[in-house]
Amino acid sequence: MSRRLLILIAIVLAILISIVYLAIAAILLGAPLGSALAPAPSITLTPLASTTAAPQLGATATPTYAAASTPTPPVVATPAATPASAPLPTRTLPPLPTATSASPPTPVPPTPISPALYQLDGNMLAWPDCGWTGVYGVVRGADNLTLEGVQVRAWNGDFTWSSDIVASDAGGNYSIRLDDKPQAGRWFVQVLQNGPATWNMRGFETSSACQTGLQRFQMNWRRAK
Repeated sequence: MSRRLLILIAIVLAILISIVYLAIAAILLGAPLGSALAPAPSITLTPLASTTAAPQLGATATPTYAAASTPTPPVVATPAATPASAPLPTRTLPPLPTATSASPPTPVPPTPISPALYQLDGNMLAWPDCGWTGVYGVVRGADNLTLEGVQVRAWNGDFTWSSDIVASDAGGNYSIRLDDKPQAGRWFVQVLQNGPATWNMRGFETSSACQTGLQRFQMNWRRAK
């Protein structure tokens, strides 16, 4: 048996089975076989009536706006009047005690020695310095040689404070540091000989402005005899 014959038999069997199923369905539904095979009647849908005409192509529809209702402002309750506060009681302060003026003590400068054993050697020189306020210099003898062990100290302007006593080194140099920053004030330098003052005392003024004032002073001293 050829392959084509088998395909033909299968098609015939499929048609017969379809006819049998249709017949069984017609019997069960109570309709003749012809009506089962007839096409279903077409249903015509009736369009719903439209109350609003469709806008024409290209026509501009004018929108209609409903008038907005004005809201009624809320009723704000009036606050009750605040009762007036009672006045604070008057407080009487006791009178201040009468101040008694006291005069500051009169500064007493060291007693000068006459005749002066040491005098300023040359002119006093000064420079600005932003990190140091003080005085330094060299002590020399009458023969112009440097002297070691000569004592020097500084006083403030009203003679209520004095620096530590420093002694000149082997090269005759001394240095008194008054402050590590620019310090405004009036100062006096005094040369001592084994403790007692030898006079002449010389004064100078410093400024707190290191760019425009003077803080570093040089005073050289010479023994008169």
